[in-house]
Amino acid sequence: MKNLWKMMVAALVIIGATACTETEESLDKGNNNVEEAGVSFYATFGDDDTRAYIDDSDGDKRWTTVWEEGDVLEVTNLADSSSYLFVCTDAATGKFTCEDSAAATLIGQTVRICSDSGKHPRDSRLGKKALYVWTTGVEFTQDATIQLTSQTSFLRYTYEGEGAVTLKLELQSDSGTNIKSFRSFDNETEGLTSANEITFSGIKGENFVPFWCGIDPSFDSRDATLSYSIDGVKVKETTINHICSGKVYNLGTLTDPEPAAKIYLVPNDGWKADGAWFSAHFFNSTDGFADVKMTDDNGDGIYECSVPADMEKVLFCRMNPAFTEFAWNEEGATDENLHVWNQTADETIGVEPDNYYYILDWAKGIWGNKDGYELPVRTLGIIGLGGNWDVDTDMTLDGDYYTLMNVTVAATDSFKVRANDAWTENYGIASSATADAVAIEKDTMYSLVQDGKNMQLAAGTYDFYFNDTTKEFYAMTPGTTPEDLAIAQYKIYVHPYNNVWTKFNLYSWDTAGANPTGGWPGATSTVTETINGYTYYVWTMPRSATGASLSIIINDGTSQTADFALGTLDKDYYLLLNGVTLSIVEDKENPEPEVVQGEPQPSTWALAGDFNSWGDLVMYTTDVAELFVAKSVTIGAYKEIKVKQVGNWNNSFGGGINYLNANIWTKAYSGGSNFSIVNAGVYDVYFDNANKRIYVMNEGVDYATATEQSKNGAAPDLSSASWGLCGTHNNWSAPDIQLVWDGTIGLYVAKSAKLTGEFKVRANNSWGEDYGCGGTVTVNSATGKSMTRGGGNCKVASGTYDVYFDLTGKKIWVRTPGSDAPTK
Repeated sequence: MKNLWKMMVAALVIIGATACTETEESLDKGNNNVEEAGVSFYATFGDDDTRAYIDDSDGDKRWTTVWEEGDVLEVTNLADSSSYLFVCTDAATGKFTCEDSAAATLIGQTVRICSDSGKHPRDSRLGKKALYVWTTGVEFTQDATIQLTSQTSFLRYTYEGEGAVTLKLELQSDSGTNIKSFRSFDNETEGLTSANEITFSGIKGENFVPFWCGIDPSFDSRDATLSYSIDGVKVKETTINHICSGKVYNLGTLTDPEPAAKIYLVPNDGWKADGAWFSAHFFNSTDGFADVKMTDDNGDGIYECSVPADMEKVLFCRMNPAFTEFAWNEEGATDENLHVWNQTADETIGVEPDNYYYILDWAKGIWGNKDGYELPVRTLGIIGLGGNWDVDTDMTLDGDYYTLMNVTVAATDSFKVRANDAWTENYGIASSATADAVAIEKDTMYSLVQDGKNMQLAAGTYDFYFNDTTKEFYAMTPGTTPEDLAIAQYKIYVHPYNNVWTKFNLYSWDTAGANPTGGWPGATSTVTETINGYTYYVWTMPRSATGASLSIIINDGTSQTADFALGTLDKDYYLLLNGVTLSIVEDKENPEPEVVQGEPQPSTWALAGDFNSWGDLVMYTTDVAELFVAKSVTIGAYKEIKVKQVGNWNNSFGGGINYLNANIWTKAYSGGSNFSIVNAGVYDVYFDNANKRIYVMNEGVDYATATEQSKNGAAPDLSSASWGLCGTHNNWSAPDIQLVWDGTIGLYVAKSAKLTGEFKVRANNSWGEDYGCGGTVTVNSATGKSMTRGGGNCKVASGTYDVYFDLTGKKIWVRTPGSDAPTK
């Protein structure tokens, strides 16, 4: 036992000696703790001065770091230029460590610390992907806290939604150009990209987005505009005053946008007829506009759309189903080429719940709610009596007339009829006299007009009568009525023949400019009368029209007759509407033309074209069923034609090819494009309705000898044509903005062209050869927009542009002035 104890003591002595030896060696090494733990320092970015509150809704939340683990900083010894890479190992504290033992030589030295050495671009993305942080001239010590500065600033925001966040920063340089302030690296290419806006998807929680104020320090302390959108809807816009480098701008908590406001359209039967579709044209006071197609997804007859941002007003359009995109009508467009059939007046956008717009007639409507609408109470009164031009004396509706009884009028009085106590609608005497007032007689009928002259009467007492429909006015002896004057009323009768209209309107005007049957399209006949088996549509004309020399147009709201001089309305008139042609009926019991057996008869089909200003030339029957002909038609070279139903452009036939030769037939398609006749001449044009073919034959040549044409004939020689821009900027009339040929780029060019919304390209200041793109042209697009012959209008925001046209490729470019020319 004694020996064993001695052995244990000896062993402990040896172990203790060894331990002491190792401790002394460790102490002798001095920096070996640094080697094992690594050389470290704590990097900070910013202090209280760094924080800049755009939105302080969550300003109490403190953030002191924008580091991410794995960020790399380069520390350089300024004495010998040796440098070492330090990696962020703790983002919360900003601790950066270098495990290279040689980095210990930095301790006690004056160093530069930066994130971008030019040698490690991929690793230089610091601070939530910032681009450049640095400091210089500092003494490096182990675990020191070193504050860095940056030319990069940050936008901080918090978002918990699901949408795509788009940030847009607009910062202008001295030259007025927008500095592309958002910077990011591409990990694959190690390339640097710049943009004015940047979008993030699926990033929740706290986010830091770096941006750059500019290389030139003078860019600092400028004002910038910052906005953010979520899923393409702008939510907020604010100004950053005196923006500068090295700041963290707190945008606060981002909120999802409110659901877009909606409006609804409730069309009447007239608007819904003929397969029409509907578009809402939005606009504001700064020339902004948007066209939105309205849809009825649940089939309840109510159409809806969302209201685009920043819009103030809207008008509703009834669109031609032959076109699928919105476009305004061209000046002088034929009925078949009308995009917009009907439209309302400009309206302030309705606000929920009163955001349902009910169509009342072809051009009028009223806002209501989903349960209906209330018509505003209409008032009519007399203004000016007793010299009072501020307050109306209200009239009372009694049958057909608004009345005001026992009115005392002084010899010095003048007066007018006014609606709704406002000058928007006021009525007086139609007169070219220079005086403000015109004398009228009692017990006499007068037809008042909008904004007419004031009326004057001899001093006395009168009963006033005003018919709001016909605008007849009477100052009657008290106790008498207009009926006591026994003024005759007459009727107009119209018998349709060879006509497919389902609605008949009568529009009329006299030599003084009055419209006895109201504004366009006039009064719709609701009464028919049968005479000897023939149906007539009947209009009872107002007394105010009796004795007037009238002209009339019969229409269905889309198609119409030519102006017809009716004559003095001193009797009933009986008219024949043959297709779209009016004539006086001599025998009201036999209004239709006599049919001679075996002789060609007028059909319900017509030929229309440039040769007759796109009116209806009625085609006649032949001895072949469903084969109709228009004979001896003079057509110019490359002038256009089309076959249509008489009085109805909704049923027309054109082609899949454009340029037709003589003595040929080709397929005809419902709603097809216009045909152009290659050579001028006199032709017999046939329409085979059974087989849907068009025949173009030299006059007198048998149609049976025609050969099929399935490809275009020779196109017109446009080599010497002058090309120009025609549109809303020149009211769709010559002279056009000229496009000048530039042989160096092979394009026609119009520099600094002032455009105001819609336009087309056409040849020789006329509509013989024109091209459109049927939609909006993207400004500064590299690819341009394709055009087609006779296509819909091109659209662009009002402004000054350089416009390039490629005749060969049928393409157009619209660019900001001074931009580089496009490449074909």
